[in-house]
Amino acid sequence: MWNLPTTKYYCNNKRKSRGRVRRIMIKFDKLWEAAEAKGISNNALHEKYHISKAQLSRLRHNKGVTTCTVDRLCNLLECDISDIMEHIPDDNFF
Repeated sequence: MWNLPTTKYYCNNKRKSRGRVRRIMIKFDKLWEAAEAKGISNNALHEKYHISKAQLSRLRHNKGVTTCTVDRLCNLLECDISDIMEHIPDDNFF
């Protein structure tokens, strides 16, 4: 297993790391469209499906979330990963 610090590679809004400005590379904008298409509100995600408000906030601000959270959302919305998130290519390499 690689022993990499995970926090350095989550790309938040213009966070500086190693002297370079990092931009958001994963966006969850499609998540809200998919949830709306299924008739599921943000409130329902929290109250009925037990997605924490902290996770919803991280998703809303395109911050890093676990693959477990992404898996739960895909199962809940009966969709594929590409239906709820998109990768924006950038120069962020290890």
